[in-house]
Amino acid sequence: MEKVRWIKLSTDIFSNRKIKILLKERDGDTYFRMWIQILTIAGECNRGGGLYISDDSPFKIEDFTNIIGKSSKTFTKVLQKFVDLGMLIYKDDTYFVKNWNRYQSTEKFNKIIKSAKVIEENENEKSSENETIDKIRKDKTIIEEKRKEKEIDESNFETLV
Repeated sequence: MEKVRWIKLSTDIFSNRKIKILLKERDGDTYFRMWIQILTIAGECNRGGGLYISDDSPFKIEDFTNIIGKSSKTFTKVLQKFVDLGMLIYKDDTYFVKNWNRYQSTEKFNKIIKSAKVIEENENEKSSENETIDKIRKDKTIIEEKRKEKEIDESNFETLV
């Protein structure tokens, strides 16, 4: 799948009431930083806001703590705050960023995917055309060599008679 290396953040993010609540918490800057880190992880995962460590394996608390660098106690507390505020959803053993389309422009993302597919198809088409041209050149060379051999054989025949 095509990688997108950006997420959307609104310039009025600090006016968001949930962000205001996070920032008023003790260590609110840490909460906010962890929220941004979760958003970037979701962007890297590129799974509609789902947080996965690999294709079929959702993030576990230990995975988050290793990446974000906070204790599991701290991270669990912060994660629960995100769930309580409705910023994250926990479903089928997987965390999802709620309203992911706010942070990732799906229309632009889909355009990027379509563009990448068109480029890949064009490259495949060019590769196929190049293979055909190479085959034609090779066949032409073989035909030319056979013609020359035939000329040599015929010329030898005339001198032998």
